Amino acid sequence: MLNRHATIHLRASLHLEAQQAMRKKAFEAARELLEYGFKSYGPHLSLLSDLALCHYQLKDFKQFEEVTYRLAKEYKSVKSSVNRDLAFSTLLSLTTLFEKLGCANHAISLLTDFLKDKKQLTTVRNIQISARLLRLYATHERDSDVSVAYMKCTSFKNNEIDLSFEVDLDLQSALLHAEYYLFGYEMAEMRVFNLLSRSSQYKPLIFELLFESLRRKEERKLSKLLLEKVSYIHASFFEKVLWDLYNQRRSGWCTKDLSIERCEGQSPYMQLRYFYLLQQNQNPRSVAEKAKVKFLFLLKNFDLTSRSGLERVFKDCEIQNHKNSLAVFGSTLMVGKETINLKRSPALLKLVHLFSEKRTWHTDELIQRLFLDQCKKTGLRKLKAVVYRTNKRFMKNYRLARAWKFNKSSLDLNNAFDILNMTNSTSDQR
Repeated sequence: MLNRHATIHLRASLHLEAQQAMRKKAFEAARELLEYGFKSYGPHLSLLSDLALCHYQLKDFKQFEEVTYRLAKEYKSVKSSVNRDLAFSTLLSLTTLFEKLGCANHAISLLTDFLKDKKQLTTVRNIQISARLLRLYATHERDSDVSVAYMKCTSFKNNEIDLSFEVDLDLQSALLHAEYYLFGYEMAEMRVFNLLSRSSQYKPLIFELLFESLRRKEERKLSKLLLEKVSYIHASFFEKVLWDLYNQRRSGWCTKDLSIERCEGQSPYMQLRYFYLLQQNQNPRSVAEKAKVKFLFLLKNFDLTSRSGLERVFKDCEIQNHKNSLAVFGSTLMVGKETINLKRSPALLKLVHLFSEKRTWHTDELIQRLFLDQCKKTGLRKLKAVVYRTNKRFMKNYRLARAWKFNKSSLDLNNAFDILNMTNSTSDQR
C-alpha cells in the first residue's frame, strides 16, 4: 500500500509525462496516460482539466462534455480545501471549457462566485476574472452588467503592476468587445490599431474584431495596417473562416471553401458559430438557407440555460424568405424551431425524403415507393390518410398552410414550402 506522498509523486510524474505528450500534440497518448491516472489516483483537478482538453483535441465531444461536468462537480466539492493556486487555475480552465461547450452562463456563474471570495482575490486574479466577465457580458449583451464591468476593467490601468502578455491579451480582448458593444466599431478598431502599433502579438484581436463585425451584419473594411498584420497561414480553423467570409463579402465572389461540409468534425458550438455566420452570407442563397436550418437544429441541442445565452449572441436567425422550410435530419423533421421524431411514422418519413428530391410525384410511383406491393386502391387510401393527417397537424400545431395537395394523378408540394434533406451532412451532436 503506497503512502500519500508516494501516491502524489506518482500521479505528478504521470501527469507531467502526459503534459509533455500534449505539448508534442500527441493527444491520444496523453489521453491514455491521463485516464490511467484518473483510474489509479482519483479525480485530481488539473488531471481532469487536461483530460477534457485531450478529448476536445481528439474531437470526442461527448467525452469532452462529460469530463467537463465531472471537473465542475469536483471543483465545487474541493475548491475551499485545495491549494488556492490550484483552485484558481482550475477555475480558469473550467470557464474556458464551458465556453467551448457554448455554456457561457455556467462560466459567468463560476466567475461571479469567485469574485465574492476576497481572501483569494489578488490584484492579478481580480483583473483576470473581471476581464473574462466583461467579455462574456459584452458578447452576450447583458446590458445591466456591461457598463459597470467596463468601468472596472478600465480602472486597472491605474494599477502599477506588470501583467503577463496572456493576462493583458485577455484584458484587451474584453475591452475590445465591450467598446464595440457600447460605442461601436470605430472605438474597437482604434484599440486594435493602437495595440498592434506596440506589438504584432496582438494579431488575434483582428479576428475578434472581424467576428463582431460579421455577426452584427456590419459592412466594415479593415484598415491597411490591420490587413497587413493578418496571418492566414498560422490562423485557427475559425479565424480562417472569418477571413474567408470577410473577403467574400468585400469582393462579392462565391468561394467553394464556404460550404456546409467545411465544419464537419468541429465541436457543436464551433459549428453553431460557423452556421450562424454562413446563414448571413446570402451568396449563394441555397447554402445560406441550409446553414440557417442547421443553426436552428443545433441550437435546440443545448440546454435551456445555455440556449438563452446563445440566443443573445446569435440574434435574428430565422428563415426569413417567403417559403416555409422543412428540414429532415435522418428520422427527425424540423418545422421552424420545432422538431418531430418520425421513427414511428415510416410512411411520412419516406414521403418527406422523396419530396426533398423533387416537388411533384405521380401517385402510382409514390404508392409503390411508400407501400411497396400494396394494391393501388389500398395504397392510395393510405397515402391520402398520411397527407391528410400531416396537413392537419401543420395547420393546427404550426399555423402553416397545407404542405401537400392532390392533383388528378399526382401529389404536389405546396409552392409555399421547401424541404431540405440535411441527412448526409449532419452528425449527432450530443
